[in-house]
Amino acid sequence: MAYDRTNAREIIRVMRSFRDSVAYEILAEEGRERGLAEGLEQGLEQGRAEGQLTEARRLLVSLGAERLGLPDEATRESIERIEGLEMLERLIRGTFTASTWQDLLADAPRC
Repeated sequence: MAYDRTNAREIIRVMRSFRDSVAYEILAEEGRERGLAEGLEQGLEQGRAEGQLTEARRLLVSLGAERLGLPDEATRESIERIEGLEMLERLIRGTFTASTWQDLLADAPRC
């Protein structure tokens, strides 16, 4: 759709006057509120995911310490670098059959 300069100027004038209106303020406020709500939800999701990883790491060290002894610093650092919840859960299950920390972590990703 082509507009001549006069029509384009009229459209811009109307748009500028709308920006100064109460309706525009309401729409902008609703947009900000929606953005804040979406950001909050995203932050909560990230927090829950990080909490699950932290708890899985804690459980892995706790159960592993019962069967395999306390992990050394290098082992603890390896565990802290594991980012996948599924991998941590697999390692937790592995604490029941592994004979050493090295055996348990043999298939863990190296970061």
